[in-house]
Amino acid sequence: MRSSSTMLALSRAGSTRRQLWRRRLFVSMVALAVPLTTVFLAQPAAASELAAVPPMGYNTWNDFECDISAAKLLQVAEKLAKLGFVNLGYQYFVIDDCWMAKTRDKHGNLQPDPVAFPNGVVAFARKIKALGFKFGIYTDRGPATCVGRPASLGHEEADARLFLSWGVEYVKNDGC
Repeated sequence: MRSSSTMLALSRAGSTRRQLWRRRLFVSMVALAVPLTTVFLAQPAAASELAAVPPMGYNTWNDFECDISAAKLLQVAEKLAKLGFVNLGYQYFVIDDCWMAKTRDKHGNLQPDPVAFPNGVVAFARKIKALGFKFGIYTDRGPATCVGRPASLGHEEADARLFLSWGVEYVKNDGC
């Protein structure tokens, strides 16, 4: 019968082997992804077929949550473009919750957070589009976003018109 210290050492060795195997698998998957993505992008779908690749892009929430600013997000977009993500099919750059001010303006419109987006959303969207991305934005179908900022309930048509006027090409509509 093996001692508990021997069993622990064997368990750690097995864990290390599994981690090494997972790393190798990940590297292999990444190595395969680039040529496969190129193959899929090289064969556009007919109008009646599904897209050759799904809609893909970057969303700010998982990296930044509410700690966003136009300058910080532009750095991310520039890096993604430089790394070739646009050419691999990552079409959208989507700013998630917290882009908007904590209240609507006097006309009832959403407005950008003046600290995070001092030059407004339109200026930011132009820079994102100049990098080759399509621009996306976040809202919620309820009265408030997940963090309590103004959302679209009761303002759906006005918000849609506002987003259109800003050049938004993708809307993430949450349900908090």
